[in-house]
Amino acid sequence: MDGAVIFQRLKADVLSNPFPVFERLQREAPIFWDDALFAWVVSKYIDCRHVLQRPDKFTRDRRKIGRKVADSEMTIQTVDPPDQIALRQAFLESFRRVGVKAACSEAMNLFERRLDRQSRTRPFDFMSCVAAPTAIRFACNLVGVPEIAPKSYRSTFLRLTRAMDREVYALHRGKGTEATRELNGVIDAAIATAPPGSMIHELYAVSGVGEMPHAYVRNTLSAAFNAAFSTAYSSMGSFFLLCLERRDLAARIVTTGKIFLSVNELLRFTSPAQSTARYANCETEIAGVRICRNDPIVTLIAAANRDPEIFELPNEIVLDRSPNQHLSFGYGPHHCIGAKPAEEFLSHFVARLVEWTPRFTLAADPTWLDTATLRCLDVLPLSRDNNAVPCVFY
Repeated sequence: MDGAVIFQRLKADVLSNPFPVFERLQREAPIFWDDALFAWVVSKYIDCRHVLQRPDKFTRDRRKIGRKVADSEMTIQTVDPPDQIALRQAFLESFRRVGVKAACSEAMNLFERRLDRQSRTRPFDFMSCVAAPTAIRFACNLVGVPEIAPKSYRSTFLRLTRAMDREVYALHRGKGTEATRELNGVIDAAIATAPPGSMIHELYAVSGVGEMPHAYVRNTLSAAFNAAFSTAYSSMGSFFLLCLERRDLAARIVTTGKIFLSVNELLRFTSPAQSTARYANCETEIAGVRICRNDPIVTLIAAANRDPEIFELPNEIVLDRSPNQHLSFGYGPHHCIGAKPAEEFLSHFVARLVEWTPRFTLAADPTWLDTATLRCLDVLPLSRDNNAVPCVFY
């Protein structure tokens, strides 16, 4: 079977539930060429991880395949080792002093206030009324950016996210570039004012960062800010929906006493980041298929996270799954630098679901954004269940 026939990822039914398609690809076409993506598409875990961990064969740096990319456009996610090691290590060192727990706690206080004040009688949208304000508060406090209006940043987020999808990149490139410029301006302004304990302040306190190219550091901070928002925003929606659909899930998370393991299992199961791309540095093979130099490769990390050869009961939520080497934060030298703050935020969030999800029900079917690289709810309509008795564990 031609994988491109199976894999039409921007169709509405696939956006709402891509996992049956991923499962079929792994059985019938684990690697195939997709003309719409103009790329090889890889879905098996072992093949995805091989691509992600071998920058000598599969690069993120488009300059290595002859593309002209200005130095002012580079980030540590678009530069391979050893070139990105110094800044990457600086970020990891700075996180030791960043007030992640304080940023999480303040965001969770806002989450509970926003959720508590929603109408007792009318439906509301969890994503715009609760998730977006909470996620932007977390990202701003974590990075050291003055508060941004949630509605305003959601526009930036949507333009950046839509420009990630290769099939429609030409349609959204201009708006994506515009959004990048706007976010870079926000970060530039914040560099001079970011308080101690914020990512910006603590990063520039690391020796040598001030001497690195300004655009390179600024661009990476912009990417980190958007990643903090998008991971928090998308995962809040997906996790809340899961607990509404599986009414015992929130209580099970608490009773296991293993919040960290539960968060990583939910990340594996929902896979907000659905895919990431590389370029072949040289002629090579993946699963016996010849790959030419410069060929693009799209790794379906969401499919890899449900690979039955790696994960027992891949389509079930196993809260104490260990080991759980999911690829939701990538793998190898481009593993997300913000994985630990994201896990911390989501641990705070998940711990509160047992109290809050029993108070609400779905008011209508949720809808998903028309984006494939990032899977995220667009609207999650909720109604308050005024007869519900919240579960509180002591």
